[in-house]
Amino acid sequence: MSGLQTFWNRNRTLVYTVSGLILGYSIAIGMSYLLFSIGQEKGRVNIQNFKIAQLIKDSKDEILNVMRDSKNSTSNEKSNDGTKQGIIAFYAISTRDLDLEFSQTVVFDHVYTNIGKGYNPKTGKFIAPFDGLYRFGSTGMSQSYHNVFLQMNKNGIEVARSTAQQNYNTADMEAILELKKGDIIEVTRRTNSNKQTERLHGNRLASFTGFLIATM
Repeated sequence: MSGLQTFWNRNRTLVYTVSGLILGYSIAIGMSYLLFSIGQEKGRVNIQNFKIAQLIKDSKDEILNVMRDSKNSTSNEKSNDGTKQGIIAFYAISTRDLDLEFSQTVVFDHVYTNIGKGYNPKTGKFIAPFDGLYRFGSTGMSQSYHNVFLQMNKNGIEVARSTAQQNYNTADMEAILELKKGDIIEVTRRTNSNKQTERLHGNRLASFTGFLIATM
């Protein structure tokens, strides 16, 4: 979408409002000129001019108020890190093979998208910036002689799981979750899988994604 189209979609109401007020302002000036032109008596003209001047002043004030409210609204839409409130999304992948121990968190080290800064590529965890309904997904691949048992956790409690059988098979999982601000989502090795180390195939073939569906 072009910058002009984006501006129009976000400010359409403001443009209509200001255009209407400017039109009223112009009409008021025209009426004033007409009254002077037709030479009506001085007292009546003064009364009419007073009313028109008040109308012009009110129109100016209304335009300034609309513009100020629009500016404040745009400012309030932005969160502390400069992203628009209500847009949270991330997409990260693993660039290397990972030998996973029991219940170990999978760290997806390479981030392509992280609007809202909810995902931490150092810990592998997503922390909800604010309350809302979110969607998450993860893909994993096994290596030749390793099964990979993964799960997705919300605050340490399993909400989804996947199993990639040995010999380079893949497995996916996803979840739609209602989160409170500060809730943590992560992908880990499954807690009830075998005790031996499991190898997750990296090389950009393992991923972790999520986005906000709606605020609540």
